[in-house]
Amino acid sequence: MNEMIVAFSPIWCVAVRLLLADYLLWAAWGKLRHRTQFRTGLAAYHLLPIGAVAPVAAGLPLIELLLGIGLITGVGLPVVS
Repeated sequence: MNEMIVAFSPIWCVAVRLLLADYLLWAAWGKLRHRTQFRTGLAAYHLLPIGAVAPVAAGLPLIELLLGIGLITGVGLPVVS
């Protein structure tokens, strides 16, 4: 079996990391800024039990925020990337 090893330039890795961090931070910002609308929209999909909507609506933006900050700072990089 032929194995192909692909090496990426560190510059590309940092660029992709920062773009992903930017995406996560903007997503978190929008959800935190419009909490009620986000919770209502999440409930409207009917994917979660009604009791799980509020915790998910509160926790998801915080997770996105922490992951975005982690990608920018590099803290825990093996965990977040």
